[in-house]
Amino acid sequence: MGAGQSMLTLLSLFLIAASEPPQPAAASPPSPPPATSELAPAHAGEAPGGARRTFRTRKNLDQLEKCLTDKLSKVGEVTSVPIEGIKTLMYRTTDEPPMMIDLAPPSVTLTTKFAIGTEPIVRACL
Repeated sequence: MGAGQSMLTLLSLFLIAASEPPQPAAASPPSPPPATSELAPAHAGEAPGGARRTFRTRKNLDQLEKCLTDKLSKVGEVTSVPIEGIKTLMYRTTDEPPMMIDLAPPSVTLTTKFAIGTEPIVRACL
């Protein structure tokens, strides 16, 4: 077989292979569903990671606001903002993100993580 005929055979095989419909790929296992957080909260009202906690109180709004503002302002800056029937306290320091507390007695909701050293203060005011 000559060089020309070898090239013609290779070209024919290439064209035949190119004209055949593609073969289906081997079946792959189904992909897992998208990741969702199915972790149960540590206690009612708490998001995974402790970022949201809801507490019960017997105090009224004025008592809660006064106690939290007086005690937290000794260690950081406290701002009170009324939003949609709920009073939100924002506690800030220079070295960490703000902490937000929604006051809507009988519920008090910490919508962020506790700032360093504030958990005992908040619990004492409840």
